[in-house]
Amino acid sequence: MSSIKKRIGRFGRRYGGRPFEAVVRFVHNAYGMANDMIETVRICGKHFVAGPEDAGFYDRYYTAKPASGIVDASSERAELKRGIICMYDGRIVHGGLTDRIRGLLTTYREAKRRGLPFYIYWDTPFELADYLEPAEVDWRIDRRELSFYKEEAYPVIIQDMSHLNNKFRLDAALFRARPQTHVYSNADNARGEYAGLYNELFKPTAALQSLVDSHLAELGTGYEAFAFRFMSLLGDFDDCSGEILRGKEYDDFIEKVIGEFRKRIESLPDDRRILVTSDSRKFLDMALAMDSRIYVAPGLVKHIDRDRGNHEDAWMKTFVDQQLLMHAEKVTQMITGKMYNSGFPRFAAEVGGTQYVLHRF
Repeated sequence: MSSIKKRIGRFGRRYGGRPFEAVVRFVHNAYGMANDMIETVRICGKHFVAGPEDAGFYDRYYTAKPASGIVDASSERAELKRGIICMYDGRIVHGGLTDRIRGLLTTYREAKRRGLPFYIYWDTPFELADYLEPAEVDWRIDRRELSFYKEEAYPVIIQDMSHLNNKFRLDAALFRARPQTHVYSNADNARGEYAGLYNELFKPTAALQSLVDSHLAELGTGYEAFAFRFMSLLGDFDDCSGEILRGKEYDDFIEKVIGEFRKRIESLPDDRRILVTSDSRKFLDMALAMDSRIYVAPGLVKHIDRDRGNHEDAWMKTFVDQQLLMHAEKVTQMITGKMYNSGFPRFAAEVGGTQYVLHRF
């Protein structure tokens, strides 16, 4: 492969242009596909060679001797539960709320198709059961019912990959599967089916439902929602990009966003309430000052993967925002410049069966 790359490099230096760029893309994609296939074969065999990222994870957390998920050695090991277990335990960077839920719903769909027991272990940075509880399927599993013994459990990481690679990795992990298959996934492979899958697994806890009901009473029926995902651009949210706008660039950007938002809401009826969700508390406060029809669920704004710790107010707001988006008549995601095309509003709209619009300006 390296000799082929060298030849293409010489060709490019000599001729250049679009034909060369197309050849480079083809070779790069072919090389990536070859690596993906090698990883899939390793997963089928339930082993890793030294070097791949997953190997370090496997060797670090999984033992050669029987060991359950218990931390206290004096505790008794519970009976092993067999099946597929989606893991959100802080051992990797899992992604945000929607990333995680899409990953587990994609996995649940396959477990359901195969008739396999399905569980969710989610304890980082909060217990999922504090906000969502089982609906038709009891997905709960205690840490003592987990095994990290290599002969009993096998982990597979399925993150930020193509749909095809997502499927191949999960299929490979389930080939001659261990009693427990631990799936670390943010795969987005079940679009168009999320509503049914979500409603089979989840319903809000009494605490979450009570808050949602109180907000719905304020919003009334037929409200529209607008979602803004700035990442770190406004300087008040910790995200992976790390880029912060300053000075005139910041002022021009805010003026553009506020101006476009104002045009959108001015076209709405005077009695139409407007829900606004965002990862920037600073922007939410700006929005509230724009128009008396605008409604923002109170609470802090935190990223569930980057802000570890006890932030119950922020976690509850994240779930409340998601639920309120599900109940909106229409959800519009606003994007310009370096804003992020978030899956949060689109996913909520799909589960809620509401209209979703991606508005780029």
